[in-house]
Amino acid sequence: MVRPITPSEHLQRAAAQAIRAEIIQWRPVSGGFSSAGLWVISTAGGVRRFLKAATTDDNARFLRDEVLVYEQLDEPFMPELEAWVDDGDRPFLIIEDLSDRHWPPPWSIRDIDAVQAVCSAIAATPPPSGLGDEARTALARNFWPKIAADPAAIEALGVASPVWLEAALPRIIEVEREARVTGEALVHADIRSDNLCVGDRVKVIDWNWAFVGNPMIDVVAWLPSLYLEGGPAPWDLVVGEAPLVARIAGYFLLHATLPRNPDVRPDIRRFQRSQGVVALQWLAHELGLGPVAA
Repeated sequence: MVRPITPSEHLQRAAAQAIRAEIIQWRPVSGGFSSAGLWVISTAGGVRRFLKAATTDDNARFLRDEVLVYEQLDEPFMPELEAWVDDGDRPFLIIEDLSDRHWPPPWSIRDIDAVQAVCSAIAATPPPSGLGDEARTALARNFWPKIAADPAAIEALGVASPVWLEAALPRIIEVEREARVTGEALVHADIRSDNLCVGDRVKVIDWNWAFVGNPMIDVVAWLPSLYLEGGPAPWDLVVGEAPLVARIAGYFLLHATLPRNPDVRPDIRRFQRSQGVVALQWLAHELGLGPVAA
């Protein structure tokens, strides 16, 4: 993944015109997994904003999906949209700068409680119109039958032994079929530390995967990464969601076996594997399958 450090002259001019102010500094921002250009821009008047610019056709499409949410929702967990410019090729959006807030990790109990409350607030928010269904469609699949058809790919990840997998697969496949992805709630579909910050209130960014469905997806998909960042074990926070845990575990593990998209950060597959390991441990705990033997 190559993320631009210096904005193009065209982007510099368009951004200054969009906010009607002289921009005196463009500070590149690290983090996240995409190749979209990310900067904190500062004006001569001392005001800072965050700018996200498309660099490929894919993240141009993602930005157009994301702005649908920014333009229609005015909720406490939403950053303020400052500007949106779409030239039909490489759009960009500008939102309030949140860099001075706390971006976990580390996590405190208060932070975890606040994010859980925000997940509930998102679920209670009427979904905006025009949301895509790419994420919902991806999660609507049963992943474990495909894993069972080629268990060597998962075994090669070193997450479970052939003996453990052979014994556990029939039960996991059965449980995953019960996973409910559909629903009527707004789902962010990418709750994770690099997409949220904590201050006087939690702010959630990166809304391009948002869809209408089962709101527990946000919580179940978030908890493995929380655990990897020093948080509590997922099974200490949520119980009774084995079908959805099976679906999320299958999603992470199967994706960890795929070639990396060059437009995505190189460590994405390793991160998906790590999340899949935690989700599989969670599933084994829920189903009484015993420790996952690698």
